[in-house]
Amino acid sequence: VGEFYICEVTAPSASPTPTASPAEPEGNELMTNPNFQSGTEPWDTNNPTTTTLTLLDGQGPDGGNAVKVTRQNASGNIGQSGKALKDGATYQISLKMKREAGAGTKPIRVIFYQNGVQYNTFNYPTMLNYSDIGEEWTTVTGSFAYDASKATNGGYTNARIYAQFDINAGAYQDDKGDTPFYVG
Repeated sequence: VGEFYICEVTAPSASPTPTASPAEPEGNELMTNPNFQSGTEPWDTNNPTTTTLTLLDGQGPDGGNAVKVTRQNASGNIGQSGKALKDGATYQISLKMKREAGAGTKPIRVIFYQNGVQYNTFNYPTMLNYSDIGEEWTTVTGSFAYDASKATNGGYTNARIYAQFDINAGAYQDDKGDTPFYVG
């Protein structure tokens, strides 16, 4: 079944202890409709003029739904807005992705952003960093512990969380940024 899960797997505490395996996240789901069974709502893109989301019914890695992210450049991404991160919580991340045939392998990041807020001095901090995605379905997992003391301006109370390939010049840059990718 397709997925883009970000679950809070621990209650905020001084010493969080994960309660779920990376393969099957459980807990307080941060993302709504993580398996696209209800279509593409409330998933969005950073720019609906240059990036579109198309539901692929039953075309995910295990026969579930998938979403095709068609973009005109490497900054095109898929995510959800209006997310609040809890101080001391650990979030389990799991998503299945692949790139368009001919686009090669590049690293993906899961990023959180809120206008006017920085985390460890970064405007676009990562929850999951540089996991290689190729032309076959790949499951990416990881975890992120949120420490509100590292955030400015009251922290992340209305953030956008999204998956995006690297747009910056260098070895990780997505040089095929005008090719679609899939989340399933």
